[in-house]
Amino acid sequence: MTFLETVAKQLLAEYGTDLKDVLILLPSKRADQFLRKALAAQIDTPIVAPDIQSVASFVTHVSQLQELQRLDLLFAFFEYYQATMGEGAEDFVGVMKWAPRMLQDFNEIDRHLVAAEKLFPYLYELEMLRHWAPDRPYEAFTDLMQRYIDFVKEAGEHYFQFREFLLTRNQGYQGMAYRKVAEQLDPLVTEWVKRHKVKKIIAVGLNALNTCEEKLFDYLKKQELLDFIWDADAYYLNDDMAEAGKFLRQYRKRWHTKDQPFGLVSRNFSMQEKHIEIIAVPSNTAQARAAANAISKVPAADIVEKRVALVLAEEALLSPILNAMPEHVQALNITMGYPVGMHPLANLLLLGLRLHELASGQLKSKNRYAFYHKELFSFLEHPALLGLLASAELDQYTFAIRKLKALNKVYFYSDDLPQFLDQFPLFSSGLADFFAATQAFEVTQSLGALLQHYEKNKNATAIDTEVAFGLFGVLNRLSELLSSHQFLNDFKSLNILFSDLLHEVTLDFYGEPMQGLQIMGVLETRALDFDHLILTSVNEGTLPSGKTDFSMIPFDVKRSFGMPNYLDKDAIYAYHFYRMLQRASHITLIYSTVDGSTGKSESSRFIKQLRYELRSFANIKITEKQFDAPVSIEHLRKLPTVTKTEAVLESLYKKFQTGLSPTSLTRYIADPVSFYKTELLGIREERGIEESIFHDTMGSAVHHVLEGFYSTYVNGFPTPQDYTVFLNTATALLTEQFAKDYPNGDMTMGRNLMVFKVAEHMLQSYIKNKIKNPAKDRRIHSIEDRFETEMVLSGIPVPVRFKGFADRVDYWKGNLQILDFKTGMFAKSDITFNSIEELFTPKKGKALQLMIYAWLLSKTYEGTSFSAGIVPLRESGGPVYPLLYNKSEMISKDDLVAFEEALVAQLLTMVDGDLWEAVL
Repeated sequence: MTFLETVAKQLLAEYGTDLKDVLILLPSKRADQFLRKALAAQIDTPIVAPDIQSVASFVTHVSQLQELQRLDLLFAFFEYYQATMGEGAEDFVGVMKWAPRMLQDFNEIDRHLVAAEKLFPYLYELEMLRHWAPDRPYEAFTDLMQRYIDFVKEAGEHYFQFREFLLTRNQGYQGMAYRKVAEQLDPLVTEWVKRHKVKKIIAVGLNALNTCEEKLFDYLKKQELLDFIWDADAYYLNDDMAEAGKFLRQYRKRWHTKDQPFGLVSRNFSMQEKHIEIIAVPSNTAQARAAANAISKVPAADIVEKRVALVLAEEALLSPILNAMPEHVQALNITMGYPVGMHPLANLLLLGLRLHELASGQLKSKNRYAFYHKELFSFLEHPALLGLLASAELDQYTFAIRKLKALNKVYFYSDDLPQFLDQFPLFSSGLADFFAATQAFEVTQSLGALLQHYEKNKNATAIDTEVAFGLFGVLNRLSELLSSHQFLNDFKSLNILFSDLLHEVTLDFYGEPMQGLQIMGVLETRALDFDHLILTSVNEGTLPSGKTDFSMIPFDVKRSFGMPNYLDKDAIYAYHFYRMLQRASHITLIYSTVDGSTGKSESSRFIKQLRYELRSFANIKITEKQFDAPVSIEHLRKLPTVTKTEAVLESLYKKFQTGLSPTSLTRYIADPVSFYKTELLGIREERGIEESIFHDTMGSAVHHVLEGFYSTYVNGFPTPQDYTVFLNTATALLTEQFAKDYPNGDMTMGRNLMVFKVAEHMLQSYIKNKIKNPAKDRRIHSIEDRFETEMVLSGIPVPVRFKGFADRVDYWKGNLQILDFKTGMFAKSDITFNSIEELFTPKKGKALQLMIYAWLLSKTYEGTSFSAGIVPLRESGGPVYPLLYNKSEMISKDDLVAFEEALVAQLLTMVDGDLWEAVL
């Protein structure tokens, strides 16, 4: 029998069916439905149901104050703050940084009847003492120290004045309602009880009462109006060391005697058969699969007929849990609601508001905002936005975005977009207004218009549509706030408010609340019992939450003034945890062993307590295991392959006819699948917007400057005087070349300036070295010379063409030498090899390229030997590092013949076989 079924039986036994004058106080609204069901199951005739409320709701009604919700309370505080502080007041964004914490402390001060007139001076003196030192008088405090001390002092003034401000409006926060009732028990409580004709009040399943509640219950007890029905087990109630029973033991001493016994105390932990399975999983998201796996082991009939609950200690797991749910679960009751803020559509709106917030900080031109390209394209390519497009529009939209990116702008204005996006109805009926908006109100209106597209979207799921409707309500609420509060006139405030509202909005799921699998949060389990219990995120830092404390009041001060601290919070979590397990027979506890986004990877102390404290109980069986998600062999990672179909070979033959470059061949040797994608299919990695100069742009600029200089000395060579003239013009030439290669960039600041200075230093260092060390016996043969040759091979139905461009070819030591100028990283070992076969390995790509250049050169020009080398411009002076074959710089005709044979063999492997396989 569940706790609430026992309560219903006791109520009927004591009061019969005459419950109309009975008020029942429960810890949560969720328990209300279950208690009503339990009462209905035990009666045969209709009765007038008792009044059932939560304690907080009861206190608010008695106080007669209008309780303000969180956001309304913050606005009321800001209104009071502005009126009080005048010109010295911070703006709304600044106040939002500290006001929520201060108001939370005000709430706790009142709920626990703390003497605020003593607390705040104590905090002020403590802060003064904390910053005091013998050699530093108070006058020597830094500005930051003094500001914080003043803030602490002002907190007390705000407490008293803000309460008066609210009371004049008959408004208040929850703590104010509690304090008013506790300080005016007679007449407030007496009048309310009389007015509502309440003859008995029964507090059911409560724990961890605040000071006001204790005083209220003391009063009701003296008036003989109140009875308690506690929910406890002897295991933790009678053990003075068990933190789960900390508060219940206090209440047993306070309100119960031999004549008034504590009441219902179960012995489930020592008597009931329990099987507890503890499962460790390798990640936070894997908990969803582990939970689904545990649910799959519960028969479908049990899920429908018996009490089965999945309790999520972290709501972030709800979405992956729903996606992993086993098929045999036909009925669900999700009491915690779907968090709208976790849906991709909410992320899209947040991104849109962030886009405008950043844009509003940029310089405006003709009242237009400058949108930063990264946020802009993150928004335009967001999956939730793409989902609003018709299937036929997706390819066109993607192409339009690609063309927009091709403008290579770091900042875009709203009038940059229509020429690319005007063709899409989504743009003309929402996005155009969104990008053109310059006021916060306009942005909320345009985002609302965007959400209306979900009504017509055939691809949208039911959850998508409901989320869109919920978000539309949030935007309407924002619009109301913007129109009624003049201080909300900037996008930063709008962003803060939207994020705040998102945390408060959940989607309620419709269904039969008493049937099927129950999915809920920890607090929703209060007073409820389940046969099968699956609890996730049983990690230290989640259960319990640990020392995190959203308060400006130190731990020791809280203890001194009777306020709750993290130790009390731990005791509350302990009670919730053990009470969940109390009547369950099948329990699955899941925790993560790997740091997630929250950094919690240690199992909860509650698990450790179970291991050591319950193993001696003969009726409890505890098992532990590591969860490994079942993976079929098909899901194991394989290296990608390409089957050489006729179509693939046809593409390869076309490539042979067009011409293989040294780069394309080295790409094939490094990874055949990459060669297939880039060289045969033409798939290239999308080049992003060049916000700052790319390395290849810098290299291209330096190459072009050198090419322009050396092209005037073909069949000759520059003298030191020529290099001196070049040195004086090099910076101007480099600046001119960057302007061509990087037309929309600013070279005068930031990373671009640094890159330019690196390129400038490279070029000047190279030139200065040539002035000091003039070349001997060297003559320029050609600049950017194109080499090409063609081979007819047995086994390949088309001629194979090779082509390439050499940066520079010189006459040197009576032979031709190819020089490849490099601005990137380079090591001597890259162009050193000891066998021809070694060239055709991925690590020798640079050596292979130089060897191909030498081989192509030999096909065009006569000679007995050739050489090749790299000029690394990063090194001071740009020395020539020669290609070394068995330590020799000269490549003979015999070497080139052997290379050609190996090259032909390599080409044949490209054609032979059935597959190309990727290389790790």
